[in-house]
Amino acid sequence: MLGFFAYTALMTGVFSRLSGGEERFWTLLFRSHDVGAILQALLMIPVVLTLHHIATHNSTGVGRATVTAGIVALSLMILLMLLGFAGVIADTIYMVPQGVLGVWLIVVGRLVPGVVPRGLRWLGFVSGIGLVLVATFPIAYAVLVDPVILRIPVPQPFPDGPDSPANGIIHLVLMLGSFVGVLTFPLWSALVGRRLLRARSS
Repeated sequence: MLGFFAYTALMTGVFSRLSGGEERFWTLLFRSHDVGAILQALLMIPVVLTLHHIATHNSTGVGRATVTAGIVALSLMILLMLLGFAGVIADTIYMVPQGVLGVWLIVVGRLVPGVVPRGLRWLGFVSGIGLVLVATFPIAYAVLVDPVILRIPVPQPFPDGPDSPANGIIHLVLMLGSFVGVLTFPLWSALVGRRLLRARSS
């Protein structure tokens, strides 16, 4: 699945960079992650719309504001990843709307008990928490480490952050959030998408 491909490319790129691997190799992996994440976000938009359609038909609490929040978060993720891909902004800024998507996952899980089974709602909750943790990275980095992450256009190459406790903690939170949220989100989206297809065809 695209999400797992993107996550694998990202983590492989991170470890390659940290271990002193060739820049061309880990840059290719990071860009591969971007492509996979963009495609995953695009494919999630029909899932959000279908979930809204079925939930509305079943008279659950998923209203227009909820579906709008999900689509806006996904659209902003795509836009910011494209800008990051082009080197206009830092390639981590998209994590902020990704955190909004995480909140959406948590909220939707509470609103669709009759549409999505309990296990998947809990998986969405866990994934949402992880995505919210990931979203703290660019904000915390700008405030506690270096505001260069917010520059437009972003400096190329992007300067390495200082070896400080704050930077270390921020990256630990990012790794934790990635493991909890970014890794589980593709599984949630695939399982929910398959269930929605069955529900719509029945």
